Amino acid sequence: MFDLYIIAAATLAGLVFIMRIQPAWFRLFVPYLFLTLVLETAVAFNWMNIQNISNQLYNGFTVFEFCFYFYIFYRSFKEPALKKAALIAIPVFLVVAAVNIFFIEGTNRFHTISYRIATVAIIYFCYRYFKQLLEVDTELNIIRTPMFWVCTALLFFYAGFFFYFTAFDYLAYTKSTLNLQVWRLLSRGLNIFLYSFFLIALICHLKPLKS
Repeated sequence: MFDLYIIAAATLAGLVFIMRIQPAWFRLFVPYLFLTLVLETAVAFNWMNIQNISNQLYNGFTVFEFCFYFYIFYRSFKEPALKKAALIAIPVFLVVAAVNIFFIEGTNRFHTISYRIATVAIIYFCYRYFKQLLEVDTELNIIRTPMFWVCTALLFFYAGFFFYFTAFDYLAYTKSTLNLQVWRLLSRGLNIFLYSFFLIALICHLKPLKS
């Protein structure tokens, strides 16, 4: 439940400060966080017996989630080739996810194959963004750079889930107590880490109010 409070705090901070968030495209995180909060709350409290279709919901949302992050990288990269790669990643991943969900793993299971493919892309884009920061000629306050916090969060979040789905995939659809314990510990811990860093990113570079 604590992870829901963190998501709610990040969403609230984004709503309160939305017009002061810079760069302007970074404000897209606010509706994204709101959608995340609605989904996670619905699943946590089992609204409308939503647990019965949670895999379908998470399949759809995580596909949207990865496309959202690819777009954010597209806006963040300076190098044209990287911007193009991030933009092309969106339709390519949509095709890969659709094939996997509808023809390989099925709609009733979580799309672990396409999820892992996307995590590799996210980790690579994080690496390239950090490399871009190191190559900046002018003096840059990294702590005041929102995408630094976002990339740090995404790197550890998706590295953790890549490890989980690779190491524990064979247990994912069993009633193993070990799998349940690992999943709860990892998912809650990584969610808290991810959205705490998103909260920092939203408030660390607010545009000052005009006096």
